[in-house]
Amino acid sequence: PAITEGVRLALLDGLKRVLLNRGEKVSEAFVNKCLENVPQLLSDQDGDVRGNAAKTVAAAFGLVNAASLDDCVRKVLIEPIDNATDWKELHGLCLCIAASVVTIPKSLTSNPQIMENIDKFLQDDNEEIRLAAVDAIAQLLVAKSKSEESIEKTLKQMLKIIEGPSSDLRHRALVVFKSFMKKCTGAVRPYLLEVAPALIECVRSDRHITERCLVYALELHNNPDSLQQFAASRSKSVPASTVKQISDYCKRLASRGAADESDAEDVLSL
Repeated sequence: PAITEGVRLALLDGLKRVLLNRGEKVSEAFVNKCLENVPQLLSDQDGDVRGNAAKTVAAAFGLVNAASLDDCVRKVLIEPIDNATDWKELHGLCLCIAASVVTIPKSLTSNPQIMENIDKFLQDDNEEIRLAAVDAIAQLLVAKSKSEESIEKTLKQMLKIIEGPSSDLRHRALVVFKSFMKKCTGAVRPYLLEVAPALIECVRSDRHITERCLVYALELHNNPDSLQQFAASRSKSVPASTVKQISDYCKRLASRGAADESDAEDVLSL
């Protein structure tokens, strides 16, 4: 009998758990077998299967020896993108890139072809591919922050999406941006005069998630001095009236308390 989607999902989840939890105890042969077979499911008809396959491949990448990793990434991620003819395959590959930034960050952030493909995915006609690319941008922000690389260029990409015309992309960007700022406290501190004005413009259309973003951007949850420091900041590109507007709004946010049940969800984990 044919394997149902539910069984596929269970098998992939089991494989992913073994790869993540057993770590170096997993044999090289097992890892190689996963990387031979699981990528075929990146083009599956079912989106959940594609997503789980992407995370399983990413977990396997994390166990590939350094000498073989670049070649493995080329075969599994780069060459298939160049040859793909179906949007579902491109979607699965983009999901896989996003997940793999978690497990092999240095290998991907230093690979110009991977970075170029993320840019292409952001411009794709298919919205699911663009949404997956937004997740990839957020994972790049996390990876670069943790390795103390500059996030300026990647942050500008994220803010461009937040300020863009697509409401669906904006909402997803706000969701993953909040998770990034929660994971990497203080990462956007040097860029607040760019980040805060972009966020305040989203309050009307996406109030709740935007307010959570402002909480983490201005560190209202754990830094009592941050709001005062922001209120005193000055920039030629941001009018003082805008800084005051944001400061006043965030004072009201801070007075309500920083806790929120929605913050428990980590959309950037494997």
